[in-house]
Amino acid sequence: MAKRATTDEARRKAIDDALQPLAKGNPIDAPAKLSPSGAFLKPLKQTDEASKLFDGDEVPAYKITLSPESIESLKKEPKVFVKAKFESGDVKLENVGVRLKGFIGSFRPFDGQNKNGFTVKFNAFKNGQRFMGLKKLQLNNAAQDSTYIRERLGYALFREAGLPAPRVGHATVSVNGDPFGLYVQVEASTEDFLARWFEDTKGDLYEGPTDISNWKNLDLDSDPKRAQRGLLMGFTEAAKRAEDTNDLTHLEDWVDLGHFARFMAMEILCDHWDGYLSPNNYRVYRNPTDRKFYFIPHGADQLFRNSNNSLFGSSRGRSAVVAAFRSTDEGNLLLEEAINYLLGTIWNPEKIKARIMQDYERIRPHIVSDAKRPYDLFEVEERLQATLSFFGKAERLKRWQLMALDDRELEDRLSRLTSRSRWGR
Repeated sequence: MAKRATTDEARRKAIDDALQPLAKGNPIDAPAKLSPSGAFLKPLKQTDEASKLFDGDEVPAYKITLSPESIESLKKEPKVFVKAKFESGDVKLENVGVRLKGFIGSFRPFDGQNKNGFTVKFNAFKNGQRFMGLKKLQLNNAAQDSTYIRERLGYALFREAGLPAPRVGHATVSVNGDPFGLYVQVEASTEDFLARWFEDTKGDLYEGPTDISNWKNLDLDSDPKRAQRGLLMGFTEAAKRAEDTNDLTHLEDWVDLGHFARFMAMEILCDHWDGYLSPNNYRVYRNPTDRKFYFIPHGADQLFRNSNNSLFGSSRGRSAVVAAFRSTDEGNLLLEEAINYLLGTIWNPEKIKARIMQDYERIRPHIVSDAKRPYDLFEVEERLQATLSFFGKAERLKRWQLMALDDRELEDRLSRLTSRSRWGR
């Protein structure tokens, strides 16, 4: 206990010293450490048939045709796949599976008026059927992202940080000839996705909400016949031992420490308050090759909104692995190193803002013509400006990333933040 107190005192002194330049109006420079700790993953295959859907300049148009029977089924059981016809250019696919997607905040019942989110499973009723090499495609209605670009930008930054993340693009959708407007199309987390990042795709893939500690009930997105849920229990117990003993080595056999610190840092920097730090939206894959768990971002449509909170509430999340990192000296050090690395490499505000504007100019005509968007054009551009402003606060982020490791500052700020609502567009 004396050792821990001494460590805390030393850390607080270092933070106080680091904050002195800010009091004088001088910026803080990130430490020179520009090499990442832990595994830095890159796609095993840089391009494939689907690349043009996510990386191209064109916005493809999709036509979905539903029978009266399929429509009635979607109204009664919206999460059950129904048969549909799918068209894109010269491609025409029959017996495609379509269901509604979304949860609190983004789900809309199918009534012909709402802009629904869709999951399209091309092989649902016809084995081996694919579209541009894909078995499945997510069509998000952007109900919680009036900029239409947060998810695309966020996942791109995760990938640039050496973290597996889906590819994202845009498409227009019509249903039975009725224009449904602009959609955010997201690469589904299938074996196809895993194969882009891991040599072995036969591991267990789980999905939130709830934490790994709820290992019996965590959603499984891979083959249930191969699932080894008991490993989640072992992972949870290791995290608890690390937290209780101030010894992160208990987690070394379960997770790549540097890689997870970078994942955690990215959720913090991107203000992914609804991600694993909550814990709510995330996926975690156990890689059979090294027998370690790798976290994958998910549900990232509400990023880059509140820079005042990104390093306080979220970095003290309730999730087991985050608690282990934030309760150990080594975990805090790895987190600080990861944040400094990201701020000194991929977090280039001017380049990011230029990317935002390039994307927006590409999709703006489709936003303007989207009759089903649930917000007016003023709100779209107001939120876009707020997103641009988020990246104009790099110095504030550097200051907060130091303060976030100091419990005294956290307690004061968390008490003020708990009453604030984080929901909305």
